[in-house]
Amino acid sequence: MQHYRTSFTLGLALLAALSLSGCDNTLGVLSSIQLETKENSSKLLTGGTQGDIVLFGQDYFAAHTSILRRAASESTWTLDTAGLPSSLGGGASGLGVKDSTLYAAFAGLGIYKKGNATPAWTLALSNADIQRLYAVNGELFAVTREGEKYNLYAYGGESLLPDTALISTSAWIEGGAYTGSEYFFIAGGQIYKGTTLSLEAVNGEADQPSGKTFTAICAGAGGELYLGCSDGTVYRRISADTWTSASASEGVRALVFLSGMGDRLVAGLEGNAGYEEFTNDLSTKYAASSPSSLLVPSASAQANPLKSLTFTGLSLIGNSLFASLAVGTSSTSSLWRNDYTNGAWSGWVAE
Repeated sequence: MQHYRTSFTLGLALLAALSLSGCDNTLGVLSSIQLETKENSSKLLTGGTQGDIVLFGQDYFAAHTSILRRAASESTWTLDTAGLPSSLGGGASGLGVKDSTLYAAFAGLGIYKKGNATPAWTLALSNADIQRLYAVNGELFAVTREGEKYNLYAYGGESLLPDTALISTSAWIEGGAYTGSEYFFIAGGQIYKGTTLSLEAVNGEADQPSGKTFTAICAGAGGELYLGCSDGTVYRRISADTWTSASASEGVRALVFLSGMGDRLVAGLEGNAGYEEFTNDLSTKYAASSPSSLLVPSASAQANPLKSLTFTGLSLIGNSLFASLAVGTSSTSSLWRNDYTNGAWSGWVAE
């Protein structure tokens, strides 16, 4: 479902309001316009499945049914589609920043880009079925589909590099994570590691997980790697020969580590199970509604608005944590934010 916000209509309404400056109802007209703008902005993020969110310059960009944008200092989201095709299929399949340029991928269409001072998107890569675009440590990686195979390529901003895929597999490719020396990606039950131009399958590590389907990945502090699985298992890789694990209550859809902001691992879950927090060594788990949860004030933990929703992503941008959700109703926002200020998390608010 597409939503449209007509600035021209609002502009005429504003002029009409100003022309009534001598009338008693001027303030009421202006208030109605402000409420309508706020309502239209919020509707852009309700229903459906929320995708990536990135900070580019002084603005946030979000991938939903289209590309949305808001200034970091403001609260209103608007469509940012100048230069994009009128039909975007299923919406953006990824957002990422590299070398002061913002890139947006669309399955079946290719990749579009824009600079800080560029008002419109321009085509950067055509005739490529980009199923997913990942941004990891300032580098971009693209997942393409050819028949029954998924391929992972490094993307340099102009073309897919190298000519030979980094990974070619029948399993969906999820990623990625950078641990300070190596890049990691996962596909089905296989782990891959290496450089931006050379990845190899990881096999033979002591206590390495086997028989699992990996669904989420993130880096921790000090070179640690965390993996989430479809059966709810969470793994921590300290080194090639040291793995530990814990269990979430549902399958893991997203992971993020709060380095220096509580040092906990947050696991976004499927099945309307909300999220759970783990200490960095996975020894202790906290429910989203627990008073010991870091992400909500203890007094309001039981009423945590995200404790029973399905997660699709978690993004830590500066001191703000964004939760991307799959929501089936037009009254629930698919994007929420939680800010870390004065040494504590302030709680979830809908974008």
